Parts: sequence; structure tokens; C-alpha cells
Amino acid sequence: MGLADWRARRRMRDPVRGVFRVTGFYDAHPNSSPPGTRITGVIEAPGIPAVPAEHRADQRGRWAGVQQLPVLVDRADPARFAILWAEVEPVSWREQERARAQAAADKLNAGSPPGATGAEDGPGVWDDPLRPQPGAAGGGTTPEQAVSLVHTGQRATGTVLAVAELSPPGLPPGASAADVTFQVQLPDGTSYTAASRIGFSAPDRRARVAVPGAEVPLRVDPADRSRIAVDVAALGFPATPGPR
Repeated sequence: MGLADWRARRRMRDPVRGVFRVTGFYDAHPNSSPPGTRITGVIEAPGIPAVPAEHRADQRGRWAGVQQLPVLVDRADPARFAILWAEVEPVSWREQERARAQAAADKLNAGSPPGATGAEDGPGVWDDPLRPQPGAAGGGTTPEQAVSLVHTGQRATGTVLAVAELSPPGLPPGASAADVTFQVQLPDGTSYTAASRIGFSAPDRRARVAVPGAEVPLRVDPADRSRIAVDVAALGFPATPGPR
């Protein structure tokens, strides 16, 4: 933990866990105190509105390619926050770029341009420049992978930290979609943050999951704990691909 993060945590009056959604970065002027690279983004946490923020970049580069970082933020003063660097897992650039290349090849073989999106893609696989695609490293699961995890994944509990609205094309009336960030709690006591892109076929289903503070049954891929899925069976929903 850096000195600035340590000081921020010591001064917090009402700390709560949240996420820092990275939007970009810039290099501060050499005469700045301290100098170096700043990460820019938006902080989201229960009980506070989304706020823009910036933070000095971690010197070891653990933030590169990561789309959202776990933070502790002061609800009494959201400008005071600390990035939980110990929980940040570096992005595997090799796996991410190979997955993107495979997705582009699949679209070309299907007769679609690599960057095309549309209703035929279904919720969960549309493009979003702020996050890796579902199925890629750090991008969560595809609808098909989520269905498989419901039957094979490790049981866990997730507390909703943040909900980011999405507007993919081709959603039917009453359906919606969002990037949902969870604080995942495993049976062995392990706790970490992970995000899942979720489509909902009806408002009542969304209300069971996409609400900050809600506790949701999850399934986790033991081979890659960043891949999570809502345990729709435990909620009484049918485990079928597409909007849940």
C-alpha cells in the first residue's frame, strides 16, 4: 500500500467498499507533487453517487489493462479513497489478445465484420470499450458459459457493489442489461471483487440481482475466479442462455 492510500484509509470516517472504473490515464507534469502517471476514472460504491476521480498509478504497473479496481471510499467524503492494490490481479495480455483474435475470426467466418454488433449477438456479447468482452480475460462469462457454471461452478455469495447501465441493440420490451460488480465471498472466507455482464428479461428479475447492496447467490469457475455467474437455479430462474 502506498503512503497516499495509507493516509486516506486512516482519515476515513465512513469507509465502504466500491470500484474504480478506469476511463484513461495521463502523465502529470514533471514538477507535480508527486510526479508520474495518473489513472482517471469513476468511483461507484453503495450509498454515494458515481463520482469522477484520479489516482497516482501503481509503480509496478498492476493497473495496466485492468478495467476496474477495488477501492475503499469514504462515504462522508468520496474524494478520499484508497485502491486495494493487494486484490488487483494483473491482466494476462496474451490470453486477452488471443481471445479477441478468436472472436474476430469467428465473426468473419460467420459473415460479419469483426466490430459488428447487433440483435443476433444477444445480451452479454455486445462491444463496450471500457471492458474486455465476455469470455476474454477480465470480461466475465458469455451466456453459454454462465449456464454451464450454474451446474458446475463453485457456490459463492456476492454483494452487489455497483451497477452500470448498458444499452445493447435488439433488446425486447421490458428487457435490460447492466455490468454488475460483486464483492464475492467464497465458502473458505476468500473475498474479492469481480464483474459480470448480465441481461434481464423482465424488471422483476433485474430487481433480484442488479441492486447495490443486494446479496446474490453465485457460481464461480474454480479455474478462473474472475469468471462468475448468477446462480439462477438458486433464485428459481430457468438456466437458459440469453436474458436472465
